[in-house]
Amino acid sequence: MTVRSDQTPSVSWEPLPTFSKSFQPRKDATAVSLQYGKFLVLGGQTVQKKSRQDDQEATYNGTTKTQLLEWNMRRTLPWPSLQDARFGAAAVNYNDESLWVFGGANDEGRVLGSVEGFSLQSHHNPQWTWTLAPQPLPTPRVYAAAVAVPTEHAVLIVGGRNNSWQELNTMEWGQLLFDTDEQVDVVTISWTTLNNLNSLLPGPRMGCAAVMLNETSLVVMGGYDGRSWQKTCHMYEFSMGHVVEGIWKDLPDMIETVRFPKAVRYYKYLLVVGEKEESPLAPTSTTIIQCYDSDQRQWVWSKTCAECPSPVDVISLHGNHLYAFGAANAVAGVTTDKEMKKSASIFTCGLSTLDPRMVRASLPSVTAIAPAAADDDAPTIVAMEAVLVPEDESSSFKPPAKAAAARRGTIIAEPTEVSIKLRHVVKIKLSERSYYTGQLRRKDGTYVPHGQGLLVWVEEDKDDLDALRQSTNSVNNPPPSSYYKGQFLNGFRHGLGEMYLQVEDKHYFGAFEYGSWEGMGSLKIRSRGFSFFGQFATGEMTGNGRCSYRVRVGDLWKQKTYSGGFSRGLAHGKGVIADYLTGRIEEDREFKEEDLFGLGALAGTPSIMGSGTPTPQQQQQQQQQQGSNNVDV
Repeated sequence: MTVRSDQTPSVSWEPLPTFSKSFQPRKDATAVSLQYGKFLVLGGQTVQKKSRQDDQEATYNGTTKTQLLEWNMRRTLPWPSLQDARFGAAAVNYNDESLWVFGGANDEGRVLGSVEGFSLQSHHNPQWTWTLAPQPLPTPRVYAAAVAVPTEHAVLIVGGRNNSWQELNTMEWGQLLFDTDEQVDVVTISWTTLNNLNSLLPGPRMGCAAVMLNETSLVVMGGYDGRSWQKTCHMYEFSMGHVVEGIWKDLPDMIETVRFPKAVRYYKYLLVVGEKEESPLAPTSTTIIQCYDSDQRQWVWSKTCAECPSPVDVISLHGNHLYAFGAANAVAGVTTDKEMKKSASIFTCGLSTLDPRMVRASLPSVTAIAPAAADDDAPTIVAMEAVLVPEDESSSFKPPAKAAAARRGTIIAEPTEVSIKLRHVVKIKLSERSYYTGQLRRKDGTYVPHGQGLLVWVEEDKDDLDALRQSTNSVNNPPPSSYYKGQFLNGFRHGLGEMYLQVEDKHYFGAFEYGSWEGMGSLKIRSRGFSFFGQFATGEMTGNGRCSYRVRVGDLWKQKTYSGGFSRGLAHGKGVIADYLTGRIEEDREFKEEDLFGLGALAGTPSIMGSGTPTPQQQQQQQQQQGSNNVDV
């Protein structure tokens, strides 16, 4: 799914209500985004109270304090403090399982190489504390960038400054080595410095932005090279398992030069927010947001955001809204605790909504999507329950009279006609055990999921319908029951999407084709300690890929990896088995449909599928499955 590129998205920033006075503002803090609209602010420097003499400048002290901000609840919550006081550190949220803080500097100006970890799994962190990792960074760094690479169980640290406060042009690759029982509790980090000729950054950088465009492509934007702030952009491409052998490619320069940029991926777009490079004598600083189209390989627009905090410590996407958080304004005029509090706030802007009439493919398997009904048509949807939900939360759209009761949340007991505009999202109850929230289009006299949406259902042996009803209010926060969130084509799951099957404990993210897992994707089965990234065909692991799995050795469980060929969920073709912790190769040979993982053939076809006209391949599958793949819309 892609946003409309023929118009500039709305980027009017609005401040959210201020937080409680318990928030401690600070400069040069580190911040990470968590699930469900939360920011975690780590370390930084807090202002020391100055005397009433106006000519005395304020001083700053490093802090270990960490605070959790919930922008949706407008509140600040305490969080365990870091082990070391640090500012200018890099941090990542690794797969919503653990948090990691790398390097930074202390009050004496000493650049740190220490690494702290925090498990978000309570049963692996009963004391709920930060832990110093036994393996520090090979090169101490401050003002570096960090990204998580979950498909490789690793993190990448980019650039920064060293102990001499000189800009670096190297990267650190940290392989996270997990406990052999469950892939949650990290026991060690294996560091590799990427300093060969091909992997060196095109130039020294500190304060740059870094984001993963896909599983094997890192994009680095801007930064300071020791002389001036840059607007150059570069992409580091590597193959799975061979990050050291990657190569750099030049990308078009950003439209504007910004200081300390922050970046996030939004479908095929990269959004970059940073402080505009201006004269030191300027009374105020200006925040700029820029958009890069990875398909067109060009920057498509740049907008000034005068209301947004500057500098920005972290940006985060929730649905089609971008949130920016700044813990303190670092310009010269801000010297008092009172003034710092003014800039410790979160701002939001609405991006272009996803229009079903302007949808085009982001995956090669999708060639075209027919346009939906025109805006001036008001189609009729017959459903057991319907609730109108405008895509743009700031929309002034007024629902038709027939939909007024549904919009207020009234459950319609009998099938009722509800008139809506197709440019809006509708929530409908498809059956007693399934709900759909998303976009629709007319097909064969009825309306089927088409565009972006969320399908939620409960398996036959589960009884949590009340939780299901209460959990489908937002496409962006899927419920704990089974769900599919992503693209639909004529009623089928088709395009890029995410699926969770509750009974089988399968979590899949990747490409779909007419309801089946098809193309590149990742699959996790946490209860079995199994994860896979690679190619799928007709819902099964088929092609090339890499997986991590558990095997029982005596009374212990041992984690292994397999890289190579797959066929129908089994190891097939040339492949390598290695020890997960040490990387030592145990087998390197030809495999013939061998079940190494103890899972059998992993069929990806779930119990609930979208309706629509199937392909010949899908017709054959449906006949074999006796039509069990259709949703009754």
